[in-house]
Amino acid sequence: MEKISRDKRNYFYYFINCVFSVFVFFLFSVLSFHPALEVIDTHSSMGMILAVGEAVSIAFSICFISYSMRCFLKNRSRQLGLITLLGVSKKQLNRLVFMENMLVGILSIITGILFGIVFSRFFLDIANHLIGVSDFTFYFPLQAMLLTASVMGLVFFCITYFTPKFIRKKEVVKLLKADAKDDKPQKLLPALLLFLILACALVWGFAYIQENILLPFLFVIAAVLGTYLLFSCGLRFWIALQAKSRSNVRLLCIGDLRSRLKTNVQSMTISAILYAISFFAVIVLFSQSANVKSETEKIIPYAMTYNVWTEHADADHDLAVIKSELQDLPGYKTAAIHLWYADTASRTPIMAQSDYNEIMHFLGRDAVSVSDNGVYLVTGSADEFLNAIPSSTEDFLNSNHLTLSVEGRSDKVITLTGFTNGICVVSDAVFETLKPRMTEKSVTAFSYDEWENNSESPDAVFTALSDTLEAGDANVVSAYEYYRSSQIQNNLTLYIGGMLSFVFLLAAASFIYSRLYSELEAECRKFRGIVKIGLSLKELSAVLSRLVFLILCVPFGVSLVYMWIGVLITEQFTLVSMIPAALGFTAALLVLQSVLYVWVRNSYRRTVFQQVYES
Repeated sequence: MEKISRDKRNYFYYFINCVFSVFVFFLFSVLSFHPALEVIDTHSSMGMILAVGEAVSIAFSICFISYSMRCFLKNRSRQLGLITLLGVSKKQLNRLVFMENMLVGILSIITGILFGIVFSRFFLDIANHLIGVSDFTFYFPLQAMLLTASVMGLVFFCITYFTPKFIRKKEVVKLLKADAKDDKPQKLLPALLLFLILACALVWGFAYIQENILLPFLFVIAAVLGTYLLFSCGLRFWIALQAKSRSNVRLLCIGDLRSRLKTNVQSMTISAILYAISFFAVIVLFSQSANVKSETEKIIPYAMTYNVWTEHADADHDLAVIKSELQDLPGYKTAAIHLWYADTASRTPIMAQSDYNEIMHFLGRDAVSVSDNGVYLVTGSADEFLNAIPSSTEDFLNSNHLTLSVEGRSDKVITLTGFTNGICVVSDAVFETLKPRMTEKSVTAFSYDEWENNSESPDAVFTALSDTLEAGDANVVSAYEYYRSSQIQNNLTLYIGGMLSFVFLLAAASFIYSRLYSELEAECRKFRGIVKIGLSLKELSAVLSRLVFLILCVPFGVSLVYMWIGVLITEQFTLVSMIPAALGFTAALLVLQSVLYVWVRNSYRRTVFQQVYES
């Protein structure tokens, strides 16, 4: 009965993992083939996001199914060995394994698609709510079903065909003892050499290449190897520290760690990497989605701007049209930004201190003071400093016998990001001496309350000025347009990234489950013998608690460290800080992990106690 029960658990664990892989891929396919996304260009950002999500889900399915099949075959290795002893040939054994796994694969595809159809409406509703649109209605996903059946069928066929080739080459004795033998000694030298090579390549790449597409993949490989070496050396060091102990609990823990060192390290490494990727991705994507308005205001500081491109534009008429559309809105106000250029080819204008301070008052920022011997530099791109006076502007100042020094800098734009390369603010007295030799270009800015919820006013302005805008005589920039497109794109990325992160977390849970329960029978046999010679229930409980803590909590702690390293590095390149989101997310994770540890520990102890004591 125990053997039958274990086989049921192995089959069920393998089948559920396969169904889950098919289910995830099917949900991505349902979203990709949704009629609401037919207008998306495959080469656009949103098209690339969907393609990357599909590619990652396929890669995950291949790796996850391969690992699940390995665990399944390992747990059945004793049976395979017995079948071989009874006279089954290698060809017959290979056919048996192939047919058995293909049957599981076909049933998994059917079950995964059925579950996907049942739950697709729920996930489409989540997409509607999260992305902020109402177009993701339920539809019959025939294309998604055909794609899932064909792609996942090919995946199952390839994995099922090639994996048994490695099993059938094992000796019969090894198959019979596969679930009872200890791990082979780890060979850390090859991993250490490869890690050092990758580390040197990454240092050189980030110093000289920086934007090579291979660097992220090399970084991930180096992180996996580094984590593997960290856990390997860490566990060896801990074993060495505890080796002199005479405590039954510590001696048993040390013995278990030594016998399963390689298995534990592999499980902990995979869990830590999956945790870290999931946590970091969720924080980055959630922060981007939650801070779209703040990011938009850093890039476009006004609700709407108007500027003339050619002399054919009727600026007075256009501004009158815009004012008539906006002036009744709450919080409406307008201001003119006067930019003066030394020549028509320059992209670094000069502003008078008084004009600049008027804009500062309009934006609710602090005024600045510039002496007659100084210049205040304003960036042209959000959150970037203009480090020095541009050479063209400095040549212009020198030609007017002026030598000015930098008295301050601002990383906040006062025009649309990229509209200028930067602005040089000088005192009013200096400006008056330069004004006759410069030409003016002005930008009119408009502001009103709750612009992020107002799509009607920008649409009305664009419709009224369609002829001028299409001819390219003038330009109107609406913060709402950028905000809305960024919001949809970021929310779609959050939805796909959130699903993938959830998948990775469940995969990590699967690896932890496999480590704890795949060799449960062998562990319980060992514990029964030790209990007979005097190991108390309390001591056995402490051993099991330490094992669960090692497998579950240590990788979690390492992943949190990795996550914060990633957050602090990424913080240097983002417009809006991710630290508040990271702090709240970390607190929530610590609470959830504590609850999960207690639940898994109690469940695992209860299962072991039942098999050790009740038998």
